Formats: sequence, C-alpha cells, structure tokens
Amino acid sequence: MRRQSATVCLIKPPLREHRELPGTAARLAVLPDTAPASRTVSQLRVPDKTNEITAFTTLLAPFGLTGTVVSADALHTQREHTTWLVEEKNAHYLLVVKGNQPKLHAAVKTLP
Repeated sequence: MRRQSATVCLIKPPLREHRELPGTAARLAVLPDTAPASRTVSQLRVPDKTNEITAFTTLLAPFGLTGTVVSADALHTQREHTTWLVEEKNAHYLLVVKGNQPKLHAAVKTLP
C-alpha cells in the first residue's frame, strides 16, 4: 500500500484570531497531499517579548515528521531550524528566502 505523504505548514493565525486569543499564537497546520483543506493540529502561544522563531522546535517536536515536507515563511529560514528538521526529525523543508539574508538570497538566485 502506498504511504500517504503530508506537508506541514507553520502559519500565523489571521488578524481576526489575534483579537480572540490573548497574545500571539503560532499555529501548525497539517495538509496531507490528498486533503482538500487543512486542519490545525497544534497551537502554541508565543510569549510577548519574543517571536515564533523560539517556538519552532517546541511546536513541531511532538510529531513524527520522517519524510514530511515542512514549509514556513522567511522568519523560519534559520540554520538551526533546517539542521533540526533534517538531523533530528528526518524531515524535508521548503522555506522562503528573502533579501534580509543577502548571501543565501544571492546563492538561491544563481540556481537554474
């Protein structure tokens, strides 16, 4: 039987949800490649004096991610995150690269 693959996206809740939740929350949505919609499987409040970077491994640690593609925005394009995903969780990643990391951005732009 073919193993169903999945994609995990680390997302921020929409602004309307910020009014309903005390403080900021980082959310994890699991999107199996055959599912028409996502579902939130974990949510973690991010302390006021920090950002989602510090919540990355805490939010994803409970899940078996072997063979899963984890995608996140540019905020999570961090060496520590990619190393943890590959070496600890045996996962793949798809991350956004922006100009705030000029060397990495330049290297990516040279790819075919």
